[in-house]
Amino acid sequence: MKFIFTLLLSSLVLCSADEKSKNSTEIFKKKVEKVDKIIVRDGGNICCVSREKTLEQEIYITVTDKEAIQKLIDSIEFVDGKEKNSCLCCGHPGIDFYVGDKRVLLSSWKHGYGLFSGNFVFNFTKESKKKVASWLIENKVPDKRKEFEYTINSKD
Repeated sequence: MKFIFTLLLSSLVLCSADEKSKNSTEIFKKKVEKVDKIIVRDGGNICCVSREKTLEQEIYITVTDKEAIQKLIDSIEFVDGKEKNSCLCCGHPGIDFYVGDKRVLLSSWKHGYGLFSGNFVFNFTKESKKKVASWLIENKVPDKRKEFEYTINSKD
């Protein structure tokens, strides 16, 4: 029994960051594979308001163009699994993914380093965070916190 426990523990420890990120990325891609609308709104995740209240927040943009949607989805790649929300803000702006009128993923931009959804932040790869920031700028999303350009120009 001790041998099996040691073997199991070793396999978990040896799991690379790429394997962890692949899982988070694959889960995300599966969840949004049929998305036909993205709404970017003035707000964040549901830590400060209810899920229902997010529907009342100002909408910055509604994207239904298939190429624009796919560009954002393709640009999102995660590393390091997930982490708890450490800074206690809700992120901004909110980025919600829809299939028809059904919101399949409620999330927010988290200071340029990740996507905040549920109780967790999923960290972007270096390349991904720059691509997502570029997409937000290209689509004229207001940058109230002045984080998009900073993220693109960051060396991290």
